[in-house]
Amino acid sequence: MELEEEENYLPEDEFKRFVRDVENNDSLYLGTTLREVYNRNLHDLFEIRLATRVEHYDSQIESICNHHYGKLSNAIYELREVTDLVKKLQTQVAEIDGQANDTCEEVVFKMAEKQRLQIQRKNIYRSIEQLEGLLPLFQKFIKLNQQMKKDELYRALRSIQEINSEHLDKLPTRMKLKKYLRDNLLAKQKKIYADSVILLTNWLDSARANSLIVGKLAMEEDGDELRALDFKPIFKCLQISQMRGTSIDFFHNFIVQRNKQFTQIVSSSISSSQKLEEYLYSIVGFLYIEENIQSSDKHLSETVAQMWLKFEDRIVTNIKSYQSRINDPIEYEKVKNLIKNLRVALKKINLDVTSLSTVLTMLREQYLEVLLARYAEFFDLILKQDNFAPLIVSCKEEELEIFTLFPFNSEEVNGNFGALESPGHAPNNYPKKLPFSRMVLRIFGRMKEFIDEYFLYFSGSDLNRIQRDDQARRAVISLIKRALRQTIKTKLDQNNVGLNELMQLSINVGCLASACPELCVYIQKKTFTEQPPEVKSLSNVGSQSFKDIRAEIQMQIPPRIQAKVDQILELGFDEFDFTSEEDPTGQSDHIRSAIDFVRNNLKMLSKLSRQVQETTLFVVCQHIGTVLMEWLTEDEEPSMMSINGLRQMMIDVNYLEYFAGDAIPEFSEATETFVSIHQLLDLTIKSDWPQYLSSYGSLESPYLRIQPNQARQAYEKIIRYQEIGQSSSGGGMLSAMKQKSRDADRKRLWGEMIKKLKQLETGAIGS
Repeated sequence: MELEEEENYLPEDEFKRFVRDVENNDSLYLGTTLREVYNRNLHDLFEIRLATRVEHYDSQIESICNHHYGKLSNAIYELREVTDLVKKLQTQVAEIDGQANDTCEEVVFKMAEKQRLQIQRKNIYRSIEQLEGLLPLFQKFIKLNQQMKKDELYRALRSIQEINSEHLDKLPTRMKLKKYLRDNLLAKQKKIYADSVILLTNWLDSARANSLIVGKLAMEEDGDELRALDFKPIFKCLQISQMRGTSIDFFHNFIVQRNKQFTQIVSSSISSSQKLEEYLYSIVGFLYIEENIQSSDKHLSETVAQMWLKFEDRIVTNIKSYQSRINDPIEYEKVKNLIKNLRVALKKINLDVTSLSTVLTMLREQYLEVLLARYAEFFDLILKQDNFAPLIVSCKEEELEIFTLFPFNSEEVNGNFGALESPGHAPNNYPKKLPFSRMVLRIFGRMKEFIDEYFLYFSGSDLNRIQRDDQARRAVISLIKRALRQTIKTKLDQNNVGLNELMQLSINVGCLASACPELCVYIQKKTFTEQPPEVKSLSNVGSQSFKDIRAEIQMQIPPRIQAKVDQILELGFDEFDFTSEEDPTGQSDHIRSAIDFVRNNLKMLSKLSRQVQETTLFVVCQHIGTVLMEWLTEDEEPSMMSINGLRQMMIDVNYLEYFAGDAIPEFSEATETFVSIHQLLDLTIKSDWPQYLSSYGSLESPYLRIQPNQARQAYEKIIRYQEIGQSSSGGGMLSAMKQKSRDADRKRLWGEMIKKLKQLETGAIGS
């Protein structure tokens, strides 16, 4: 406790020392003193004593100041009062100065405003003077704007050039108005150029669209076909290009664009007569437009003749392509009239239309082909529906009515019409049979319809009467030679056509041939002309065509009789005994049957001409003779024949020869068909082989028509039978030895004979 009190006690002298050290302001003493105070824990006491000392100093200082600076304090007080007065004065001065400044600024502003107004007035006077000088320029601008609004492009461009040359070039360079106006004019000029391009494009589109209308008016011979199109835009654009100095490029581009348009028109597809109409209208319209352009400025277009020549082949090919697909007569009529009008329209602008004439010719030929195909179907239906039986009329009126429809001339038909009626029937008694069936009436009526339809094609054509007459005659001949002939040929190719149908069909065709002069008269009435002598008559050519068809029909008769005869002979071949040992007693059954069948058919053929009967008899007899010859000479069956078998065949041939010479009075040529088989049978029965060999090749030979191979084959069949007969012979040993010797000699002779006959075949032995 005492220690603590001792530490907290600070003597006066030490305090003074501490103060002195502090006031000394030496950092070395200050640090040491402060450390000692803190070490001795005297800092609180030292702080108190130090504060007391400071207060003492302050009191001393205040006393000194009060003593020495009293007057100064008064002066400072007074100065503070003066300061307040100064501040008031300063505020008043500032207010006065602000008021003076405001007044001066207003005066300066008024002076500046006055000066500005004076300058503005001066500028206005100057501007008025300048504007009075620019008044023509502004009037030009007003006019230019009006022209731009009215789309008067060429005039507007001229105004721009005048403004530039007459006004703007004279204005001072530093003048802002000049630059503004130049920029404005440049923009307007660019707009004019752009609008001219649009104008030309629109005109090209309009020309392309109106080509169809122009062409239609031209082909209808309206006389004012170009009224639908305004040509002014072209020349506006041309004038603009001339002012720009680009007229050459304009001409070139215009021609290129028009060529592209024509290429598009020409390349259009045609799928119907309506499309063809539009196609041709567009072509004619385009060419008429080009003709007008060419007449206005030759640089704007190629010549129309050049364009037509360039695209002619493609146009014609396109027309032909569509033409090849049509098959309706009405559509043919439309196409024909269109092409005819096209020719007329193109001739007006002096174009060569030879290719179109060729198209019309081809169209006429194709039209004829379509008619022929259609009428071939009519004829086919008529043949299918016909009963091929002669028409029966019950009275004179009915007969006259039929002959009114069909002008029958019996004298022109080669046939025996008396055979149609029963024996004893009087020619003028009714009912009676007419030679032809209903097929004749229907076909003749269709032929007249064909002529009528074909003449429809000539309506409006430039063919004269003689040419129409000639074309119609040729068409009818084609109808007979092709349509009718092919229809009848199809009928004949059917296996179910009987002999009666063939005969009636032949008579029908002959009757149609007799009506050819009437068809000729019918055509002449259509053309109001008489046939010139240099043109071959339809009655001759048509009649000959019918005769050809009739001949083809009649050629089918013998093969049908032959087919039946073949059946009879095949049965006879199976039943015939070629190795018979018995003597023949008469003709074979199959020969009798064949003769009866042919005789009956010849009687039926009496309705036709005698020539048909003779031809049929000759052909059938020739066929029978050939079949019998094959029996003797074929390598196959029969393989052997006896003498009695040969004798039986000789009897059959004799009967056939008699029939061939007696079947048709005064006709004996058919007997010649059996000469070969007769000579061969005669040779084999008589065994006259040495005579055959010695006389071979001589015209005096009794076996002139027998060939070596035929003789050899018949000979081999005979010796083959004889060999079998020898092998079956009996007897004793001596007899057998003699027989064997004779057989050997006989075989040697046979071999030599066969060898000689083979040498004749190969020509090793001369005639």
